[in-house]
Parts: sequence; structure tokens; C-alpha cells
Amino acid sequence: MKYFILRQHPYFSESFRLDGWQEVIKPKWICMEEFYKTPRRCVISASMGEFTPFPDIVTVPFLLISRLMAEVAEMYGEPVFKRDVIIINERDKQSRHYHLILPEAIGHGSALLGESHLFYMNIDKQKELVVSQDYAESILRRGAVGIALKEWDMKEGRHDGK
Repeated sequence: MKYFILRQHPYFSESFRLDGWQEVIKPKWICMEEFYKTPRRCVISASMGEFTPFPDIVTVPFLLISRLMAEVAEMYGEPVFKRDVIIINERDKQSRHYHLILPEAIGHGSALLGESHLFYMNIDKQKELVVSQDYAESILRRGAVGIALKEWDMKEGRHDGK
């Protein structure tokens, strides 16, 4: 099975920023041991460029996925711990529903690799979100916005054939 590293598109790192999240969600809570401390539902405001759409994935300061991406994860039966987050763009009076998620972490050579479609993996000393080709194709067919995919060769430990 082919896999891809899934990231937020670089355009959104400057044109989309969450504001005031530190008062709502503490970074130390984003782990299995502390996740129960995160609020089940919360509202966070965002600063967005004038013509910037809501992305389907937010990776900074924590991982948020849109309903579209969460529905695809559920379709593939992925066990994902999640919380509901509403992001509000007050300037344009718009909002969008997201899920703060905590995907399973899988190591290289794990027996779960062939069965998993959405998970974290340490790659080049960085925690990366990895998705199967099936998952990637499913979100692209549904029109996912603001994502960047980089092919990941599990056997060789390389991306984009390099």
C-alpha cells in the first residue's frame, strides 16, 4: 500500500492563524495521558487573509481536521480520539466545524501498517501525519482544501523517491 505525508499547505501558515487558543487548549493535553483534559467542545477565533478559505487541515498549534476529513477517517474505520472545535472568522462572520484529533502513533515495521489509513509516524526525527493512498484519494475526490501531500516510501524510508 502507498502512503503519503499529509501536511497543511504552506500558503496557510501565513494566511491562517488561530487566536487565543492557549486559554482553551493547553499543548501538554495533546497526548493520550492528558487528552481527557481537553474540552469536549470549544470555540476558537482565527485571523485569516481576505480571500483565504477555511483549510481542511490545521497542523499548528495542534492537529485539526474538517468534517470532510473526519468522515473519511470514519469511513475507513480509523480509531481516532477527537474533540469538537468551532473556528470563527469574526471579520467575515463565518465559522467552520473541526475535530481536534489524536491519531494512533505507529512505528516503522508495525503490523498495523497494512491496515491503517491515518496515523502519526516519526519520520526524520519529526512526528508526521501519514495517510494511505486510499485516504488521500478519498479526500481529494471530495475537494479537500489546504492540504499538501508528499509520497512516503515505507520500505525505503524516503519521500518523493529521493
